[in-house]
Amino acid sequence: MRKPPAWVLAWLLCGLSALAASLVHEPSYRLEYRRLVNGRGEPLRVAIYFPAIAAGAGPAVVLTQPLNDPPEYARPLALELIRNGFVVLSFDWRGRGPAENRQLLREHTQETLRADVATAVAALRAQKEVDPGRVVIAGHSVGGTLAIDAADNDLNIRAAAVIGMEADVMPAIPRNVLWAVGLYDEFRPLGHMREVFQASAGTKENEGVTAGDFASGRARRLAVSLTADHFNELQDWQIERSVVNWFRPVLGMGPDTGLYGMEFRSLAVMVAWFAGLAGAVLTVRRFWGGRTWLLRAAAGATLAGIALVSRQLTGGAYLAATDAILMMFLFALFAGFLAQRPAGSLGHAARFLARLTGIVWISILLTLAINSFPYYFEHGYYALMLPEFAVKTLLDLADAYLLDYGRPLLFSVYGPDALAPHYWVYAVAAAEVIRPGVLLGFVARIAQWKPRPAETAAALPKPAAQTELANPALASPETAPRAVRRTERPGPIAASLRPIVPGIVLAFLGLFFCGVIWLRLQQGFLTPESARTGLRFLLRFAVPPFFIFPFLWKWATEKKS
Repeated sequence: MRKPPAWVLAWLLCGLSALAASLVHEPSYRLEYRRLVNGRGEPLRVAIYFPAIAAGAGPAVVLTQPLNDPPEYARPLALELIRNGFVVLSFDWRGRGPAENRQLLREHTQETLRADVATAVAALRAQKEVDPGRVVIAGHSVGGTLAIDAADNDLNIRAAAVIGMEADVMPAIPRNVLWAVGLYDEFRPLGHMREVFQASAGTKENEGVTAGDFASGRARRLAVSLTADHFNELQDWQIERSVVNWFRPVLGMGPDTGLYGMEFRSLAVMVAWFAGLAGAVLTVRRFWGGRTWLLRAAAGATLAGIALVSRQLTGGAYLAATDAILMMFLFALFAGFLAQRPAGSLGHAARFLARLTGIVWISILLTLAINSFPYYFEHGYYALMLPEFAVKTLLDLADAYLLDYGRPLLFSVYGPDALAPHYWVYAVAAAEVIRPGVLLGFVARIAQWKPRPAETAAALPKPAAQTELANPALASPETAPRAVRRTERPGPIAASLRPIVPGIVLAFLGLFFCGVIWLRLQQGFLTPESARTGLRFLLRFAVPPFFIFPFLWKWATEKKS
């Protein structure tokens, strides 16, 4: 049976993923981006979701995501809360100008952020759709610290949910605290979180038990998701269910037994977008046939599409518009370059990157599983969820870091009221119209990622070497001789990097973690002692992969050879 072409399979995956996403309906809501001014006289930007089906004043949640996260990062949790009738406020920490950008703060950071959260709570209580006596707060990571600070200082906040953060709490202050953590959280291991919960609740119980009562405000609970680590806790359906079903009884509502499908929907949408992008690029590669005008026309169409979508699709469709613009930008960047690459070098590079990504992820996954091994013996079913975690967390990371984190990089302003890509987005597409593949081609020449002419010429029979090598446009992916695909190899620079790939990755991650620690110290969220404690936790998770990776890399390389 003949295998379907890659471009057909990509479009099929796109359609199936879009169909799967359409089967999970989002709750109806109205979204508003607002500019507030905190008690220190500093402007800030917030996003407020109002459930469309709300009747009268209802409960509300302030959702404090970490400073580096755009508001969309918390959207799956926000949607589950909206589905349960909550008005939800989250923060746009970047804002729309330097005065609103909290990521630029290095002095008085905590004072400013505490004032921001207090102002947001007050603004939420002032909404006619909100019952001011039924306001709760949730936060993730550093945002969890902000949530606890706010609940400490405002005892009218009925409950707090702290995700991926331990938080310093007393037995009765703040009121009704939930700690929610992923089993594989790299920064807050489950054993440590058990100690925090037990000390606050005065109990020897572990996760899954509520200590104290809601009426007095002394209720305490530790919830654990078996399918989350620190980086996808805000997107994880088990965390979302724990948070919703903590807030509901506090506010006199029954438990929610519905399906939590917002994470699945967001992942299906993400897969559909990227499968569509792959399908479009592969389709151009399949049919371009050496016609440069076709590549220019494709880049020109994307340039016009970016301009059109950014001017037409705001309101409720603005998130889909941002994703569409990102896909068009990536199409313009990659289509011309990949269409003109010989099949051999392109296939070799794809296999190399796939092998590298797979081995890195397996190394990390093994590290996480080894650190969680004792809990598998305590509760055998903890291990049963490992396959779901292995697949889902990788998709969650792609969804967060490629879509959510990509928006502030591509757009100077984005929201229901305005959508404005940076000028360099248009410049990249325009450059590809003038000369398809020029940008990535420049990068490829620097890395010497191209076939060696002497090898490919010697491998080809004569006259093929004189025709197809002389005019690479004639060597389409379907007609290129097998000798070309078999003998092409990465250039000397790319080949020389192979032995030091683990060191490069280790150095990059080391610099990243040092940068994060330095930033948090500057902002006042870490003391030297807590930084040392954090580093001890990180050593359990950041170092082992670099012992596992070389072994797996050597095994895979030897097996291939």
